[in-house]
Amino acid sequence: MFDPSVSCANNQSERDLQEETRTRKAGYTSKTTKEATRRSTIVSVFAIQQQQTKNEQIRYTRNNSVVGMTGFWQYCATTGQPIDQVDAVYGIVFLMPYQIVQYFLVVCLVVSCFIAGCRPVKNIAETPADPFVKPDIAFILLKLEEAFGAVERDSQGTIIGVNLAQERASATDETLKLTLSLPNLKKLRLAGGTISAAAFVDLKTQTDLEELFLLDMTILDEDLLSVISLLPKLRRLTLRRLPNISDTGMSPLFRSQTLRQLALIDMPLSGVALQTIDKSATLVALDIRNCAQVVPDDFKHLVRLPQLVDLKIGGFAVNDRCLEIIALLPALKGLTLDDSMVSAQGFENLMATSLFAGSLETLVLNRNMTLSDDALLAVGNLPRLKRLILGDAMVTGKFLERLAEKEEQRPQFNDIALRKTLLTEEAIASFKQYSELKSLQITGIALSKKGIAILLSLSQLDRLDLSDCFFDEDARKYLQETELPAFFFME
Repeated sequence: MFDPSVSCANNQSERDLQEETRTRKAGYTSKTTKEATRRSTIVSVFAIQQQQTKNEQIRYTRNNSVVGMTGFWQYCATTGQPIDQVDAVYGIVFLMPYQIVQYFLVVCLVVSCFIAGCRPVKNIAETPADPFVKPDIAFILLKLEEAFGAVERDSQGTIIGVNLAQERASATDETLKLTLSLPNLKKLRLAGGTISAAAFVDLKTQTDLEELFLLDMTILDEDLLSVISLLPKLRRLTLRRLPNISDTGMSPLFRSQTLRQLALIDMPLSGVALQTIDKSATLVALDIRNCAQVVPDDFKHLVRLPQLVDLKIGGFAVNDRCLEIIALLPALKGLTLDDSMVSAQGFENLMATSLFAGSLETLVLNRNMTLSDDALLAVGNLPRLKRLILGDAMVTGKFLERLAEKEEQRPQFNDIALRKTLLTEEAIASFKQYSELKSLQITGIALSKKGIAILLSLSQLDRLDLSDCFFDEDARKYLQETELPAFFFME
């Protein structure tokens, strides 16, 4: 706060200084020493007043006390010392160290900002993972979502699987690096040729990995083997359309003592690699569909795998000769035939083989154009068959009607799936005879109101899936007006 007396003195001094200025402009000069001293005092007081206007209050520390501007002038009046001299002394003693500290802090701030701004930004994919640093789960999930990936969680909500091989998903070095930073990863699906070999080999650090799926990648034999050999818990491996993987990279897979399920789909596999299949004591499921270099005689190596319980084969090389060999597998419980060249007679012969017929529980047939309703009647020879799946088949379902007539002799189906068939309403009505049926999937066909009514009346079902079916106007109206049962499902 300012002293009013000082403020009045300042106003008077300002008026005197203005008068002096007008006098100088008029060409007059003071003649006496008293007038010169007076002008000097006026200038000094005016300068102090200007300083007061700018800074409002200047703090001086003396004997651990704060002296305001008024106290400063009172000190000058008491001691009789000139104002400019006291101001200089206080400025040197008290203000200069404070300003030096200020300047020093400003310089430090500028230098630190410069250093931080010039530091190169590290690519996430190039930053080594620190096992002691907890990953940013939210950031990783965001990146996986941007890559159209998906995650799988256990009952406690922990992420145990990552899928970067589903539709539209694409994996890069960055997304793979982030994925591998997740703890407790047990399942991984990757697709895309943009993953480098250097990023792929980092998979060997995932020693808890149990399932691995690789699709459309450009890795080499040595890259694959360097990873697989260091995954002691790997139980399931799927390789699909990896053009640079040869028999050299696939043969050691048959000698693995940990793999239980191995799928080599659309791969350059040949009989050379299959010769080593008997080296595996743990392999129970094998998928070698659409391996063009495998010829019918190469299937004889499968007989040396007596513990095999599930087999998937397909392609133009699969014919009746292959089925004759498969019939010798003693423990086979699941068989998948895709895009095969087997004849109706060859299929019937396989179904009639006692060793095969007594163990098979699951049969999957996709795009086998030679298998009609008459040929499929042979599934009646499979007393333990529980699951039947037909896809892109030229069948009307007549075989189901005829099997339903022999309830005591036919298989007791728990699960039937008919995808893109020629299913008729008469065949649909026959499902009422399958009282043991729990799951029914009918997709990709046209359904009428009558057919839907029959299906909705199957109270024994736990699940009814009519996805991708076509409905006329009456059928759509019926679905809208009917209270759908809990087991009904449709996409």
